[in-house]
Amino acid sequence: MNIDPSVCARGLPRDPQGRRRLHPLVARAADALETAGVTWALLRGEHDLGDPRGDVDILVDSPRGLGAVEQALRPLGVVAVPQVGAGAHRLFVGYHRPTRRWIEFDVEWDLDFGSQMHFTLNWLAPALRSGAAGAVLARRQRPPDLPGMWVLHPDDAFWALLLHVIIDKGTVKDHHADRLVALCAEATPSGPLAQVVADVCPPGWDVDRVIGCTRARQWSTLVALGRVLARRSSTRHPVAHRTGALVRGLHRLGCSLWPVLATRGVSVAVVGSNAAGRSALVAGLLSERLLRARLVHPGLAEESPQGPGPVRRSPAATAGRRLLAWRCRLVAAYHRRRGRTVVFDALPAGFRVRVDPRPDVVIVVEPRSPLTRDVLADAVAAVWRARSGYAAGCELRTGARVMRTMPGTSTTATTDCVAR
Repeated sequence: MNIDPSVCARGLPRDPQGRRRLHPLVARAADALETAGVTWALLRGEHDLGDPRGDVDILVDSPRGLGAVEQALRPLGVVAVPQVGAGAHRLFVGYHRPTRRWIEFDVEWDLDFGSQMHFTLNWLAPALRSGAAGAVLARRQRPPDLPGMWVLHPDDAFWALLLHVIIDKGTVKDHHADRLVALCAEATPSGPLAQVVADVCPPGWDVDRVIGCTRARQWSTLVALGRVLARRSSTRHPVAHRTGALVRGLHRLGCSLWPVLATRGVSVAVVGSNAAGRSALVAGLLSERLLRARLVHPGLAEESPQGPGPVRRSPAATAGRRLLAWRCRLVAAYHRRRGRTVVFDALPAGFRVRVDPRPDVVIVVEPRSPLTRDVLADAVAAVWRARSGYAAGCELRTGARVMRTMPGTSTTATTDCVAR
């Protein structure tokens, strides 16, 4: 996979003006959030935005801002992936065609720290609720070497990352350890998150000792302290803590359940006489984790080699093929209701697709057309754009351009359905 390291590389190489380069989709998402007037900031990972190691963690001021976030990111092909019991998180996913990269944005609106169990048990688990998201966002900063980005105040960045690794994760990875040591010089006992830690510190501990242990890289001691902090925060007002956690969990479950039920996956038909190309393309689509693709072999109506009419079959064979077609329709409908991508294969040229409704995307594999990484990237991008609602009803021919059938008409127009 040939990706220009100057455009997309860990360590954020700098441009001639000394500014660190961002992944193009991350930069466009930041501009979209700013244009939409969303109050936001990066929680962590600002040094990996050229090629994010995992999620791009974003803090917003309230759950009411999620609607504005969704409307701002959807035109970029970055769409929400509904999850039941996701807590104070909303996951947005986009595919960037030029770098062939999936980018995941984890949007949070609360600075709560605690191990994530099943949503039915989260209210029983110890957790540290800070309630400091608004105060932290009020101190956000614009780094001069990250154009268009908002980051946390260095003091807040230290405490947010420390609590994340010692309470949420229960372990400190090397890159987090290096970042925490670098932020120690900026940590103070007077910030909003430092005050939260000071209120629940056990006897013999204070924020200055926590900063000292971080500087000395005493990670096992700090991880043990993280468990104590979460437990002490939960036991200060145990009934109110668990009741509030249960009410919040039920409310979030109700809010997330409808999007999960209402979101439907897209259907993709892979057609053409190039059987090897079709199989390779289908395998490539199924290997993309975030597509959540499932393979379905639909029922077919074979064309007669002597003429346009269908092949004569016995009543039993006809009934069997109809039952198979209905079974495939039901399986496809089930997967789409679960928000998965349904891939229809075994559709050589000259066959009619017996799928209802019509596939959202039709990929035509031309004869003797090699399956390159660019072709697969085009296919993945077209499918994801259909998932985002901006390219439904399109036809992609490998080695050619993307064709979209205009809704409500019988004409076809050439358009670029690939997120660039």
